Amino acid sequence: MIELHNVTIGRGSTELAHSVSFAVAAGDVVGLVGSNGCGKSTLLETLAGKLAPLSGVIDQPAATRVGLLGQELDAVPGATAYSFVGAATGVRAAQERLDAATAQLQSTPEHRRTVQEYDAALHAWLASGAAELPENFARVARQVAFSLGAETPVAQLSGGEQARLGLMAVLLGRFDLLLLDEPTNDLDSAGLAWLTRFIHQRQSPTIVVSHDRGFLAEVTTAIVEFDAALDQVSYFAAGYDTWQRDRQRLRASAAQAHVAGLQRRDRLLSQADAATRAAQRGANRADRAFAEGRVDKLQRGAMREGATSAGSAATRLRKEAAAVDVPSAPRKQWDLRFSFPEQSTSAAGLVTLQDARVQRGPLALGPLNLSIHAGDKIQLTGRNGTGKSTLAGLVAGTLPPETGTVSQAPGIRLHTLDQGRSLPVHQTALSAAVALAEVPEVAARSVLAKFGLDAADMAKPCGQLSPGERTRLQLAVMSVVPATLLVLDEPTNHLDLPAIEQLEDALGRFAGAILLITHDVRLEQAFTATSVWGIAPSGLVRVTGAQ
Repeated sequence: MIELHNVTIGRGSTELAHSVSFAVAAGDVVGLVGSNGCGKSTLLETLAGKLAPLSGVIDQPAATRVGLLGQELDAVPGATAYSFVGAATGVRAAQERLDAATAQLQSTPEHRRTVQEYDAALHAWLASGAAELPENFARVARQVAFSLGAETPVAQLSGGEQARLGLMAVLLGRFDLLLLDEPTNDLDSAGLAWLTRFIHQRQSPTIVVSHDRGFLAEVTTAIVEFDAALDQVSYFAAGYDTWQRDRQRLRASAAQAHVAGLQRRDRLLSQADAATRAAQRGANRADRAFAEGRVDKLQRGAMREGATSAGSAATRLRKEAAAVDVPSAPRKQWDLRFSFPEQSTSAAGLVTLQDARVQRGPLALGPLNLSIHAGDKIQLTGRNGTGKSTLAGLVAGTLPPETGTVSQAPGIRLHTLDQGRSLPVHQTALSAAVALAEVPEVAARSVLAKFGLDAADMAKPCGQLSPGERTRLQLAVMSVVPATLLVLDEPTNHLDLPAIEQLEDALGRFAGAILLITHDVRLEQAFTATSVWGIAPSGLVRVTGAQ
């Protein structure tokens, strides 16, 4: 069991969340939910030992093997698929430790501590699965349909292929605690099914950050919510769907407790004010009666003493009011609300692909024939590696065909949200927004702030932005510049749950054309497609929609 006791997490001296307390045991699958930047990824890195908690205690057995799969593959330059898996599973570290211990043993074979270190290193090497990794790599590659070779450079992999490689590291790692940060990003339905099945079969605990609502509902046994409205981190011993119902009740209860506390305090203060007024009136009556000769000094003193007791009651009531515990009011939840403005056009046909062919590494795509018309809502489906992102690049005009043609109607404007969230890496976020949106700096600052980027974020080069920040920057631009066609490749990746819900709403209200690639089941259900296309070796195949 791993237990957290009043843990405060942060980066540097910046606190992100406090009073984090929960425990995970065998078979638990804990989902971390909350807005972007609240500290979910930081908590995973803290549990993995990459960051130290600012305060509090994390209790876990000393020999706990912790595996962390981040949002993006943490591969060193020049890494191959095999070397990445070796590093991610701990096999490489175990091998390096064993090599060092072996060399030391050969130089000082009689030294007791050297022998002990060699035995420990050998045990760790065996426990990591190093001996079986070559065989298991090939087996798991077949299972998750990772068709590229072990020596394929990670830098050449598509987003979907990287997702499958990350899934392989998860399946091959022998971890006592598994930490997954957005593991469903770029996974197709088959990969998602493998991941879901693997988590269900695990005996050891898993902690997962995900904004895929269907996935969370399927796998979680408990939820830890980073709640900005209540300014607290709360543990719910229930799955995702139950948590969603309970959180509304919890917030309503917190609001009611705040109001009840205010009402009790106000009632006591009102009673104290009334007692003070009564005491003053009693004292005034005593003085007036004495001045008029109706009472003597002794009687006036008795009358004033009665007034004093009323004043004492007022003092007591004020002390009671001051002691009333008024729970903090839930802070108003900030909701991102936006829409995609439409650029009207008289053109019926927006983009046309005619016998277009393209080759990207081992992927040969084409001939492709497709026409996108005003108002079309097209969903593109298929497994990872079939060429969906390549087709999106052809439609958007960012990837030229090697043969055939791709033509766009004159004067139309496209917005593209590609899988890599491509931005000029050396430009700052602010200057990129100014250039892309073609707006003054003050307007760019305003819209970026609306999408959750603060002054520090705006000053960063785009290459230093997180995937979520890059996604929000591009959505911010799309929210102010009218477009005829939206080309969206996995748009829910790296967005938090409220932003995903707003994206669904914005897509539903956009009257222009949309080409959508997504494996988010609930977005698929919310998106009203006029046609669904798939990619086959022979070209594009219409799955649904009028011919």
